[in-house]
Amino acid sequence: MVLLIDTNVIMDYVVERNGFYEDADNVMELCIEGGAKGYVAFHSIATMWYLLRDKEDSVRRSYLKRVCKILEV
Repeated sequence: MVLLIDTNVIMDYVVERNGFYEDADNVMELCIEGGAKGYVAFHSIATMWYLLRDKEDSVRRSYLKRVCKILEV
């Protein structure tokens, strides 16, 4: 199975948004475990950087690195 993961799903996973994290975690776990090949659009990386602007650069970098280890860009 191949999945293109929406920016909002990734953001729910990264910042653990209440009410949305569990479903986002299930999708990401599916990609981590190899049940699906997950992809993220290139422009989503820049969008996430912007949306995480209230965090320090090092924190934003660690979030995006974690996402890029799970999903193909």
